[in-house]
Amino acid sequence: MKDCSQETLGLRIRRLRLEKGMTQGELADRFVTISMISQVESGKSIPSVELIQHLAQRLQISMHELMSDKVDQMESSWQHQLAKAYLLAQLAAEAETIFNRLLASEDRSQAQQIELMIDLAESLYLQKKNDQALQLLRPLLAKLEQVRYEVQMLRRIHYVMGNVFYQIQKLQHAYYHYRRAYDLSLSYPNFDELAARISYQIGITLQLQDDHPEAARYLERAYQFYSCTDNWFLLASVLFAQGVAHKGLQEHQQARDLMIQALNLFQAADQVEQAYLVRRTIAFAITTQESPHSAIQELLACLRFAQQNDLHSFSAGVFAEIAEIQIQEGNLADARSSLASAQQIIWENDLLSTQEAAKCYKIDAQLQLLVQNYSAALENASKSLNIFTTNGSQAERVESLQIAHKAFQEQFDRPEADAGAIE
Repeated sequence: MKDCSQETLGLRIRRLRLEKGMTQGELADRFVTISMISQVESGKSIPSVELIQHLAQRLQISMHELMSDKVDQMESSWQHQLAKAYLLAQLAAEAETIFNRLLASEDRSQAQQIELMIDLAESLYLQKKNDQALQLLRPLLAKLEQVRYEVQMLRRIHYVMGNVFYQIQKLQHAYYHYRRAYDLSLSYPNFDELAARISYQIGITLQLQDDHPEAARYLERAYQFYSCTDNWFLLASVLFAQGVAHKGLQEHQQARDLMIQALNLFQAADQVEQAYLVRRTIAFAITTQESPHSAIQELLACLRFAQQNDLHSFSAGVFAEIAEIQIQEGNLADARSSLASAQQIIWENDLLSTQEAAKCYKIDAQLQLLVQNYSAALENASKSLNIFTTNGSQAERVESLQIAHKAFQEQFDRPEADAGAIE
């Protein structure tokens, strides 16, 4: 094996390019020229973080693989920029290591130290180390608000804290911090990308609280920004969320149109999993009302994709949605079979505390109500309510509570029903 311990970054790029059988011309594209590649490989030019990220993508390797054992040789400001690029590339653990190393050094201004702490908290959030992120940000926020520190830093802290609380489904806390971040954004002369991201997060948080009119308003602000950029993924995400909001407003045709736009963008950006999520949502939320048979056929296509790619939670959710349509159509035997498939996936893949498990419990409770097995209906509705309380929307909680209430009433009024439950 070749010893690469003394290999420069330029030589490493050259070696990886040759190992893949690529010429400099084949590595070049609209972003990077042959001359730039030659300068980097020969050591005559130091590449920017953006260029390194682009070359890693062209070489089909991770940034971390390209930069391993080179970070310590960089200036601290360069290391910071690299760690930020790691965050964008979802390499949060690698970013955390660099942020901690930089925070341990003493040659930092107060502003640099604060920025590093916020960046570190974001890397922790991306790794779902939510308690650690909050332990870092809470005292920092209290200190900076007391002295009325620079608005940009305060805005970022509130945004990251909102993300943490959204991730753990403490929606009121998430909404509070997103709104504080949004209000701080209003002090800027221009509506920038962070303001658009904040608007999007407020929108999807309000959706989970079933405030669809307000959700649509904030999502429209995000749409106005991203429709003028070339970030197709975020534009598609906003369009999808807008579709969900208009579905909540019972504006079905507009919801369908928005979701189809999102679907087309996700497909154009080769975001296959997101595209199938949109297809699944259109089928279950909209097509069901027009043609239950067509909805089931579309959901089965989504199910095949999920099974081929080992997307277990996705598969369980699709089975549950098929079961709900089958119950509505009176096909109780088929619904039992679909629910059994969903429940098997949930048990085998330790998904018992997920929204998909809650959805299965709720739909099974509906089925048990229909066959007059009220004790089982009450038990399953209670299980779904417990999960939805910490990991679901207000509408889902209300629906589970209504099923539980009805099951309790029927069990009290007709104690003999359970014994004669329809099989």
